[in-house]
Amino acid sequence: MIPHEVLSFIGAQLGVPADALLTYAARRQTRQQHMDTLREIYGYKTFSGRGTRDLRDWLFDQAEDARSNEDLAQRLVARCRETLTILPAVSTIERLCADALVAAERRIETRIAEKLDNDARERLDGLLTELLDANVSRFIWLRQFEVGNNSAAANRLLDRLEFLRRLALDPQLLAGIPPHRVARLRRQGERYFTDGLRDISSDRRWAILAVCAVEWEAMIADTVVETHDRIVGKTWREAKRLHEETDCRSKAALTDTLRAFTTLRRFLARSPQRWYAAGNGGRQIGGMGPARTTGRDRCPAQQYAGGRSIGSCRTRISSLPPLRAAHVAVPEAQGRIGSPALGCGGKSHRRNASVTIGDRQLLASEFEMAPPFESTRPGRQSPSGGGGPVSPPGCFPIR
Repeated sequence: MIPHEVLSFIGAQLGVPADALLTYAARRQTRQQHMDTLREIYGYKTFSGRGTRDLRDWLFDQAEDARSNEDLAQRLVARCRETLTILPAVSTIERLCADALVAAERRIETRIAEKLDNDARERLDGLLTELLDANVSRFIWLRQFEVGNNSAAANRLLDRLEFLRRLALDPQLLAGIPPHRVARLRRQGERYFTDGLRDISSDRRWAILAVCAVEWEAMIADTVVETHDRIVGKTWREAKRLHEETDCRSKAALTDTLRAFTTLRRFLARSPQRWYAAGNGGRQIGGMGPARTTGRDRCPAQQYAGGRSIGSCRTRISSLPPLRAAHVAVPEAQGRIGSPALGCGGKSHRRNASVTIGDRQLLASEFEMAPPFESTRPGRQSPSGGGGPVSPPGCFPIR
């Protein structure tokens, strides 16, 4: 029955009381007569006769591309509106869509099975009959794959990939099949067990096995690539960690070496780089600055240098090997020695310099490692007589 509020609203628009519509369509023929009149006026058609057969054929063709029953029902409703066809009951629409989807699936299965030769069908049936360890069929073994991160997982994937390639199934078997239909058949194969596949029809079984073999081959190939990437990434991270550890050890060793050189430089900086005279009792001789001396005020080193400056004399002599400790008198004072510096030739100069016991020991060790000083002047002889190396009587270089 029509609600009273609706009758009141319509009656107000028509200018009649709401009670006047209560007796509408009291006879069944009245409703039919009015519907026929509306169809004649607006050109609507009923869902019967030849129009029904045309819509049914159209619906079956659309079923292969439809993804679900709801999708196909929406297409049918849109088609009825385009053709000005009055919609049938909801149950009729649902039944038509379900029949169309089943028929489309059967056609696709038959189309795939017809592309397989007898040898291919036998190889596919062998997947269900061949048993491996633990009574697992070859078909179940093939669908058990996942991404790994080591060589063992990669080898398992490669074994499955090689077996599928030996089936020699052409990927063109699935040409012209909608992708969602292929995915649907593959999902059905992943849900089926071996016994269940044996019980279904032959065309459906061969179609499911063929789709699974082709799809699994591509999926396993992608899984192998991803597994390889994980192995490479794992190896790279391990190599990076080892490299960082090696760098840390190298940095520590380098730091220790630099610290040792820094300590040595500081120690050598404190050591006196001066000239010592053996004839003055090992006293330190100063006056090595730029002052010029002449005549008897020159030290022997200056005399050997031919009257050149102290800097020139020191440059020439420093290139020669230093004397051993036997030719140098090392001061024997205790603690720190601070004696007035004596200039070359006896002139006295004040110089702020000191020698520690550690410095004296370092100098002695350096002299012990060096060969004796050899005179470059002809006719010079050692104090003991005879030829050979002789020490200058005055200043001696220290490296």
